[in-house]
Amino acid sequence: ITEKLRSWSDCDGDVENRFSKDQILTLVSIYWHTRTIGTSVRYYHANGLGSSRPRPAPEPVRVPQGFAGFPGIPARRRMPRSYVDELPENVTHWTEYDTGGHFPAVEEPDLLVDDLREFFRPL
Repeated sequence: ITEKLRSWSDCDGDVENRFSKDQILTLVSIYWHTRTIGTSVRYYHANGLGSSRPRPAPEPVRVPQGFAGFPGIPARRRMPRSYVDELPENVTHWTEYDTGGHFPAVEEPDLLVDDLREFFRPL
């Protein structure tokens, strides 16, 4: 778990730059006591683990969609805007940030909340 926190966050190689020991131990405890680490990674495996591009949906998604990009997410896992623009999807909101990673609710909660509000406001 700490390896993923380190490699998927905007922490400059030191996981404690972004996560307190209490946050790390809480996360590890939740996975350990509920025995859910396997199900937590199922999504990544089912959706093309290791693939540079996600698999397209079987049918176009018509509901409005938003995207918030954070730089701590490994480049091979980030979807380029040019790729998204070619899909028959309804992406109505796109934001890219200078800080944060795969765990924006912990790393950049204010940015994430503001982004969610901005996305939902016109709906």
